[in-house]
Amino acid sequence: MRKIFWVAVLMFAGNLAVFGQNSQAQSQQAESRELHHRAWQTDIAKWKPLLDQYHAGKLDDHDGTAILFHMLTDYGLLHSTGTAAVEALSQEYQALIKKHPDYMINTPMRTHQQEAARGALKKKGQDLAEKRKNWTPQDGTTIDYHHGPYSAAVHQYRIDFAKNGKKFKMITFGYPVMPAFGWNGSQPPNRKIFVIGRSKSGYTRDTLEEGAIMRQLESGGKDPSNWVQPNANYKEFYGVISIDGKVLAQIPFHQHIPDKALQPVFADPDGKFAAFLVGHMAGPDDEDPNWGFSYEGVSGVILWTPKRGLRAVSLDEAKKEFPILEKWHIVP
Repeated sequence: MRKIFWVAVLMFAGNLAVFGQNSQAQSQQAESRELHHRAWQTDIAKWKPLLDQYHAGKLDDHDGTAILFHMLTDYGLLHSTGTAAVEALSQEYQALIKKHPDYMINTPMRTHQQEAARGALKKKGQDLAEKRKNWTPQDGTTIDYHHGPYSAAVHQYRIDFAKNGKKFKMITFGYPVMPAFGWNGSQPPNRKIFVIGRSKSGYTRDTLEEGAIMRQLESGGKDPSNWVQPNANYKEFYGVISIDGKVLAQIPFHQHIPDKALQPVFADPDGKFAAFLVGHMAGPDDEDPNWGFSYEGVSGVILWTPKRGLRAVSLDEAKKEFPILEKWHIVP
């Protein structure tokens, strides 16, 4: 008896599970139908003002046929074809087909305006494809520094130096560079020196169009963010540069993801010192899809001063000598 009892319990539980699954499936189907109904009703509401324009003589028969075709299709999907209003639309559509027999074979599916927009979109795609063939970075993003008569526009692949507004020098880089703390201008622009290093995430697009081209290149198996400029003055650069265009110090370093990274972190506006952190890269995550420098696990600091040049010290030594480095949450 006990065995029979437990068999019955298990069968009842199984039936409950099946019932629950069926109920869930029916609920999902009902929700899907509701979503489709809303979409068809929204589509009808979109076409009605255009139908009014056609009736007012503002659109031609080509447009009228396209509008009526879509509205009748939506009403059919909604199973609402039996009403007098829909029947009137159907008769109007049949009259247009009779008036223009070629519409029976080549039914207009879009209004002239929609076809023009589609053509413009297609041309834009063709233009992007053409630009993609010989793409090079636009490189228009800049951080601008200045001091006295001098100014420096730091691009990702070059720096333009000017005196009294007249350009007199350019330094170019193979890999894209980035000033300390990126492109947000968080360090005072009025300065005698600045520090830059190879960008951790590669080239950043200048415009939305360039971003679209870069995404297409990525989908084709290329990596436009690591485009290398040929015949550059410096292929991979980390160093200190003066506002008048002098390379005061260059650190021989090669970035290797993820275990080797050098981050320019600070340059004193008066030119008294500069600092770079030695460490590793932080991998992409939900908040940032790019590789970046990890401020946890810093293994050392490279300091530069006018008298002593470059030297490697520990993080504690660097903070002791230049307390301003305490400002950032840097962890050894």
